[in-house]
Amino acid sequence: MDEKRFMEIALKLAKRGMGYVSPNPMVGAVIVKEGKIIGKGYHKMYGFPHAEIEALNDAKESVKGSTMFVTLEPCSHYGKTPPCAPEIVKAGIKKVFIAMIDPNPVVNGKGIEHLKRNGVEVEVGLCREKAEELNKFYIHYIKNKTPYVILKMASTLDGFIGDEKRGIKRISSENSLRLLHRYRYEVDGIIVGIDTIIKDNPKLNVRYYKKKRNIKKIVLDYYLRFPEDANLLKTEGETIIFTKENKRKIENAKVIEADGEDGILDLKDILKRIGELGISSVMVEGGKKVFSSFLEENLFNEVRIFISPRFIGEGIRITEGEFERWIKIKNVKKLGEDFLIIGENVHRNS
Repeated sequence: MDEKRFMEIALKLAKRGMGYVSPNPMVGAVIVKEGKIIGKGYHKMYGFPHAEIEALNDAKESVKGSTMFVTLEPCSHYGKTPPCAPEIVKAGIKKVFIAMIDPNPVVNGKGIEHLKRNGVEVEVGLCREKAEELNKFYIHYIKNKTPYVILKMASTLDGFIGDEKRGIKRISSENSLRLLHRYRYEVDGIIVGIDTIIKDNPKLNVRYYKKKRNIKKIVLDYYLRFPEDANLLKTEGETIIFTKENKRKIENAKVIEADGEDGILDLKDILKRIGELGISSVMVEGGKKVFSSFLEENLFNEVRIFISPRFIGEGIRITEGEFERWIKIKNVKKLGEDFLIIGENVHRNS
């Protein structure tokens, strides 16, 4: 039996849940009997049946004596749905390949223990690295109770993000813009500073991608200067404003008081509160002050920098302040004229 191939099929199935299951993990499952797939499924939406149950229900023949490939440890507790491990046992599956153990303390080995205790053979670790990469948002959120943070910015070759004097606002190409909107689709929320809202009046929704999602639009606004006619309030998805001075009500937005002083909000407190809202991943889209603050305080997991192949000589620098951060480059992509650099904050992810 080609175990790796079947697990990779389960991983592809799991990815279909992207944008629908958060803060739960993406999970896929495949049932194989005599070398043939007889059932498959994935976790389709938060609160819906888990992948293992979907695969069992999809089976067109008896699964007794078959093998299941599942990308995450089956649960053995009652949550939004009944536990999966007992159903696997009850169905008569003889062996389960599990890509990774669930880091959630309410599961974490208990599902495997239940299977073994009831005579099911279990193997753990097949395609583990791919499974962990797929659910890196979930893993970080479960372990830290704060969202996985991606810093995004577009820059010229000489390190500028624009020049207001010359009206240079957009740096990246159409190809980069489309990919950015796919990235927006993948996360739970977007973070920007109030200066970006006032200057650019962005929509911060998903437009240039085939799928739609109501992502959270999060604004850092110490003095609550938020304009009541902002485009954020007219687009789909909840608007959340963090402020030190909660001095007025804003229609169609959730205003939350946060710690801070001297005009600067406490980012650690912000991330803690975002986690408490069940938001497991965010992308920081600017502006320069917010981007630099996350860098300086080392409160990020990943950077995604779009590089435009041009020099503009002067303008707004990509960062400000005095700090040094080393990034482990994971990938470099060519996007038409642009390049995308994806890097990992080794210190925070270790």
